[in-house]
Amino acid sequence: YPVKRIVGDVVRVGADVLKEGHEVIAAQIVVRPPSGPPLPVPMRYDHDSDRWNGEFAADAIGRWFFTVEAWTDVWETWRSGFRKKVDAGQDVRVELLEAAQYVKAATRRAKGDARATLLRMAKLFDDADGTSADTARQALDPALAELMRENFVANDITRYARELAVVVDRKQAGFGAWYEFFPRSTDPSGKHGTFK
Repeated sequence: YPVKRIVGDVVRVGADVLKEGHEVIAAQIVVRPPSGPPLPVPMRYDHDSDRWNGEFAADAIGRWFFTVEAWTDVWETWRSGFRKKVDAGQDVRVELLEAAQYVKAATRRAKGDARATLLRMAKLFDDADGTSADTARQALDPALAELMRENFVANDITRYARELAVVVDRKQAGFGAWYEFFPRSTDPSGKHGTFK
């Protein structure tokens, strides 16, 4: 049966997302509203529950659908290893060349200012000598990580096989819903239910 919500309610989604190995993973909810294109909604990992969580607002009446996608977050995996080498004072020239390749791949999807910024960063990483603290700082910049998240397409996206439905009703549907419980709901013989 589909989940039921009233227009304006928030739909909370949780998922177990697992991958063998040490790579960083990412996940998102793909929401298909009653009209319009599918919308990606990022999910966050909760260390306490060991689950991924996300939510979206059901702001239109109708039948919504959602599913979950997950993939290896190549950029965050790279950043994690890069940060460790920088903190250890190692030469990171090879890692910066690798970063340049990832950034160049992201430029294929990017447009406008984002594309210009990514091209500039790819050139910076290609030309770096591997010892510059400023280059390392720029490689670890959260703004660059955001651009990569928006534009880098993973090649191992895994999608939950089913789309789950959410029926979103008007606000008035939330009143008087108790009535649905009584007719023929508590007695297998088909007699009407009572408060007893």
